[in-house]
Amino acid sequence: MKSTMTYSFGDVVLVNFPFSSNVGIKKRPAVVISKTDFNKSKKDLLLLAITSKIDNLTIGEILLTNWKQAGLVKPSAFKSVIFTVENQHVDKTIGKLTNPDRNILLDCLKQILELS
Repeated sequence: MKSTMTYSFGDVVLVNFPFSSNVGIKKRPAVVISKTDFNKSKKDLLLLAITSKIDNLTIGEILLTNWKQAGLVKPSAFKSVIFTVENQHVDKTIGKLTNPDRNILLDCLKQILELS
């Protein structure tokens, strides 16, 4: 079933991830990094993972400054993991990045992808 929800760059969503044992799922936050036009024309979204494990951040992992406004329950960081997911595996939208965090996300993507 095709999702009727339209996602935009900077939307923070909960995604159903399978456990590594492939038995059961866990909901994890991620941020949409693909453009609205792309998302409207495809059944998949491009996402960047978000983590609450912020003690030992590495390259491409940057703290969000406005994590509460993004719908997150604790301080979090962008994680340097880009992935695709079918729209049907998005549980719900929990928030939207503020403009400062959108800029941080762009910096994160530049570090990961070596964009200028």
